[in-house]
Formats: sequence, structure tokens, C-alpha cells
Amino acid sequence: GYKTLVKGEYFPGNSLDETYWYPGMMDGWGTWNLEYVPAGCTAVSPPGKYDAEYMNPACLSVSGGVLTILTARDTSVSGYFFRSGNISSQGQPFLPGMLARVNMQAPAGNGMWPGVWNLSGKSQFELDGQEGGYSLGSDNPATVYASNLHAAGSGQQVGSFGTDYTQGYHLYEMAYGTDAITVTIDGRQTAK
Repeated sequence: GYKTLVKGEYFPGNSLDETYWYPGMMDGWGTWNLEYVPAGCTAVSPPGKYDAEYMNPACLSVSGGVLTILTARDTSVSGYFFRSGNISSQGQPFLPGMLARVNMQAPAGNGMWPGVWNLSGKSQFELDGQEGGYSLGSDNPATVYASNLHAAGSGQQVGSFGTDYTQGYHLYEMAYGTDAITVTIDGRQTAK
């Protein structure tokens, strides 16, 4: 079991703790795609490439123990159609024996790409605990999960438990074992 709490983030107060969280996309190589977006903002990809949104810290708010990430239509930045937000914990440890937990309600709507990722820095290690926006046959896209450890060279493991992740909060966990990483949603395994 897990014996020591390293970081418990319950989003106290009315602002993001920027001593732990960075309000944008960052990994071991630095912040992402700054040259394409307004000062203080980041982006997952260059305009028109993969993502329709850029990340603006003004889209983040904290209140009553809840972090809210707003997504809004915004065409003021060339090549992007939405603005949104994200947080990164770059530089924080993810080691064998650790458990990362995120309690999240996914956004509803076409074109949403909610994610719970771990980026490990310069090792090119990306663990997708959940990536939304996938289709699976006739299943409602809000019930589809996608998990993957990109460093292992495998593709996304896409499935559905029939749970609508836009309805209420759901627990996403990534357990770092000594020989495997196990990903679960609400206690049900999605990847290992």
C-alpha cells in the first residue's frame, strides 16, 4: 500500500499554488509553443496542427477546493479556435511506489480533448491516464477512455465502461509500481 502522502492538493484558497503548479504546458524541455500565442500563454501544438485551443492562465480559477478550467470559443489568435487552460507539475517526482490521483469531471461537447497526463521531462515519457475525444463504434464519446504509456511504443488503449465521464466527478489513478504502471478510472483498470 501507499504509506506517505507526498503531495495532497485540495486547491485551498482562491488561487493556484504556483510553487507547485505551472499554469500552462511545460515538460523537461521547457514551456510549449510560446512563439504562436500571446505573452503568458502556451499551446500543445502550433496553430492548425493538432489542437484547436491555446492555453491561457486566465481560464483557470480556484474556489471552494475546486480547480475550474474554462474552455471558450476564441478566434482572436490565428490558427486557434478556443482558449482553455491546463496545469503542469513539471519537476515534481513520479517514482516507483507513488500513486497519482485526479478527481475530475470531464467537459461535455464536441471537440473536447480533456486529459490527465504525466510528462516525465526529457525522457520523452508520456503517460495518458485519460484522453477524451475518442470514438468507439456507436458508444457515446463521453463514455470512452483512452490510456497509453507512449514510451512503451504501444497505441492508445481505447475502451468504454459505459460511464458518462461528463456527469459528476470520477477518480483517475496512475499507480507507479517497480515493474509496471497501472491506470484505473473509478477503480477499473484501463491500462497496465
